Amino acid sequence: MPSRRALEAGAAAAYLLGALAVTHGIWGRYDGVGYEPAWVSELSLWTLLLVFHVGAAALIGRWWALALPVAWVVLSVPADGYDTPVWVGIAFNLPLTWLPAMVLGLAVPKTVERRERPA
Repeated sequence: MPSRRALEAGAAAAYLLGALAVTHGIWGRYDGVGYEPAWVSELSLWTLLLVFHVGAAALIGRWWALALPVAWVVLSVPADGYDTPVWVGIAFNLPLTWLPAMVLGLAVPKTVERRERPA
C-alpha cells in the first residue's frame, strides 16, 4: 500500500501530465485550418477536464493542490495555439473554472468525512 505522500505526488504528476497532454496534444495543435473543433467534442473535453480537476484535488486533499492549475499555465507557455497562445486561455479560465473545480474537489471529501463521523 503506497503512503499518503506517494499518492499525493502521483496524483499531482498525473494531473500535470494529463493537463499538458490536452494543452500540447489538442489545443496547441490547432492551426485554424481544416479541423474545427465541434461544440460537442469541446463540451465533452471541458466536462472531462472539470471532472479531472475535481478528482485530482480530491485525491490530493491538500491546499497546495490549488497551485497545480497555476503550474499548468506556466508549463503551457511553449504551446502555440492558433490566434491566441493556449496559456492565455488557460490563465483566463483559472479563476472562472479550474480553481473552483479544485476547491470543490478539496471540499467534497471533507464534507463526506464529517457526515460519516458518528456523533
